[in-house]
Amino acid sequence: MDNILEFIRLPDSAECTQKTINQSVKNVVAGEETNGDSGHKDVLIEALLVCRKPGNITFFDFTPAFEKFADLEEIEVEGVIENRSLSDMVSREKVLSSI
Repeated sequence: MDNILEFIRLPDSAECTQKTINQSVKNVVAGEETNGDSGHKDVLIEALLVCRKPGNITFFDFTPAFEKFADLEEIEVEGVIENRSLSDMVSREKVLSSI
């Protein structure tokens, strides 16, 4: 994954660009980092977005992530937008995370 904005939607009016992205995969059973494809895994993705108008961010839409990955069950969302913090869980039934 090179661009987090392929997996989430933000309001265009926020004018956001990605500066960095890091990712790792962990095997849930053993709790170890892995590159294999054995069983259930957790993926940690950290991205830094810089937005010209961060006050225009009122939601994150994770529909693209669930459309791309058929076996994706849920996404734990954590972030900071200006002085606002975000902590949420999204799923196929609840794809929007509001601020």
